[in-house]
Amino acid sequence: DEILKFWEQSRAALAKVDMDAKVEPLESTDPFAMEGAIKTRTTHRVIMSSFEGRRIRAWYTVPSGHPPARGWPAILEVPGYGGILPLPIHLVQYGYATLTLYPRGQGESLKEWQIEHSTRLIYNVTDRERYYYRGAYMDCVRGLDFLCSRPEIDGSRIGVWGFSQGGGLSLATAALDRRIAAAVAGVPWLCNFPVAAGITTAPY
Repeated sequence: DEILKFWEQSRAALAKVDMDAKVEPLESTDPFAMEGAIKTRTTHRVIMSSFEGRRIRAWYTVPSGHPPARGWPAILEVPGYGGILPLPIHLVQYGYATLTLYPRGQGESLKEWQIEHSTRLIYNVTDRERYYYRGAYMDCVRGLDFLCSRPEIDGSRIGVWGFSQGGGLSLATAALDRRIAAAVAGVPWLCNFPVAAGITTAPY
């Protein structure tokens, strides 16, 4: 199957990129510092290398105290098209570690790289090798790589969730990676492009 082969090749290319993750605690001047300072949780900024060597950013939040014997269950949260995500503090309160991931050119990851022209939806849309969302999907997979590399995380209990664009990213990530045990896709976007092509309202 040509499509399956394409994504297998994409995964193989990602695997060749050293994650080189930089994990640092939030500083008092950081906008999320107050969130990270709460005694019931700890938040770190993560900067890591993803597909084609692109650096991306995330917030990594874990409950305070010792993890369960199997490790914390974890949730990968991905953004809507606006690229902005609040820290999912309510999930941490229920005993989940969270990785709030910003794919390339979105949210916090804008500090590493920005699209020089066009929009994400149509960036190199006629070239499947260079189309924006090929890299964005691999960024989500790289987020799973990060979670699975952490000794305090139970790699058998990782979920993904998001809304709008995040819903589409969640579905794609769950389809591409069997490490996802559960996925929640709220009003998913990036689905059924043949129908979307005929829509004349925003955001198409």
